[in-house]
Amino acid sequence: MVKIIPIFCLSYSFKEGQQVCLVMEYVQGQDLTHANRLTEKEGLHYIRQIGSALMVVHENNLVHRDVRPANIMMRQGKREAVLIDFGLAVGFDHPLTTINPTTADGFTPLELYHVDAERGAYTDVYSLAATLYQLLTGEKPPSVRDRSLARAKLKPPQEVNPQMSDRTNQAILRGMALAPEERPQTMQEWLDLLGVVPQFPQPWRRWDLTMWLTIIGTIATILGTIAAFLALKPPSAPPPEPTPEITPTSQQVQPETQ
Repeated sequence: MVKIIPIFCLSYSFKEGQQVCLVMEYVQGQDLTHANRLTEKEGLHYIRQIGSALMVVHENNLVHRDVRPANIMMRQGKREAVLIDFGLAVGFDHPLTTINPTTADGFTPLELYHVDAERGAYTDVYSLAATLYQLLTGEKPPSVRDRSLARAKLKPPQEVNPQMSDRTNQAILRGMALAPEERPQTMQEWLDLLGVVPQFPQPWRRWDLTMWLTIIGTIATILGTIAAFLALKPPSAPPPEPTPEITPTSQQVQPETQ
């Protein structure tokens, strides 16, 4: 029997009145921002799962664009990592808006700062490599903008964590290359550099991610329509009170008979 491992959590955004809503699975547990300097074995365990999830995303010509420790949940009581928050996921050829420089951090690759820049699987490779950097060093990597302007330098993670293997150190540095063409072009290539094998049941590879996004969107739309209908429906009028019966009493005057 094949065990289905939920390696990513789909989400769908819609607007209800003036409120923007995001529908997604509730994952009980903590995100990886609470993981402070994991062992290399444990860090690669979670990266293997998220890398596998992103392979499915990329096979459907989508890029997540927001891979970071805060968007990776660890299920409570299990060693399962789940990729969440697909609110920024777009197709490889979808028009792109720039990242706000005041809110972007060390997990955002350089191409996401430019509207006309191409992006692909290598975009998420950078973010996942930066995530592994923080998991194994306990330090957030410097902003790619600061690196590109020579205002900061990426310290090799092995200098911070000498217990890290040379292989993992080099894979992180390759994955965080400034130029997209200098990174591994697919998630599979980067996982090969790490020496880990993707982990997902075969049925996931046959499922169409776009189809599931459409299904979730349809369900969210239906639920939103029902909620709006119930909110706008006028309250029903109360039923009319019954007319009281008049019961004859002994004091009533009876008509005279002829």
